[in-house]
Amino acid sequence: MDLGTEGPGTAGQRDALQSIENNSPEHQASVRTAVSLSPRWEVDFGLRYVDALENRVPSYLVADARLAWRPETTLELALIGQNLFRAHHFEQAGQD
Repeated sequence: MDLGTEGPGTAGQRDALQSIENNSPEHQASVRTAVSLSPRWEVDFGLRYVDALENRVPSYLVADARLAWRPETTLELALIGQNLFRAHHFEQAGQD
């Protein structure tokens, strides 16, 4: 058996694994908090950072916030803000 040669499909499998690795950020972090101000009021806040993807997709930082009020036990009214630091961001690059 020659250890210097690769069997069929090995190069394709290696390319597929490399593609998966290139489409995954090296670093990700998130912080989330939820506080009940009273039985009727809640505040939630989240912050998420995702590292760049091989210089094709830039890193990004997003924040989400929620203020909720429950006038009744079965009714909730909420003011929600998403992607507060920017209107949009790319999460993956297009296929070549």
